[in-house]
Amino acid sequence: MKNELIDLISEKGGKAQDNASLSGTLHRTWIDIKNGFIVDNLQTSTLNDVLFGEKAAIQIYQEALDSGTLDQDTRSIVSEQLKKIKDSAHYFQGVLDNYKSN
Repeated sequence: MKNELIDLISEKGGKAQDNASLSGTLHRTWIDIKNGFIVDNLQTSTLNDVLFGEKAAIQIYQEALDSGTLDQDTRSIVSEQLKKIKDSAHYFQGVLDNYKSN
């Protein structure tokens, strides 16, 4: 998905930034540190972190769609990717709910 967006930006004459954001790097570091100390609930903690990331991505994609600045081709690609992210979030929410109920 990332490469598809990078290609799209390049096709539109833009320059994609293919580096980790500071907030993304800090979040991954926090997950690594937290998981190093939380042994009992590692699965729950990891699933919550995955869902946090998926929800953040959903919000960003939705904001891009709502901005009204995307052309039809771009809108189609972003919408398709948003659906995949929502499906993934739904799947992981189910895994978390199942894990918590056992």
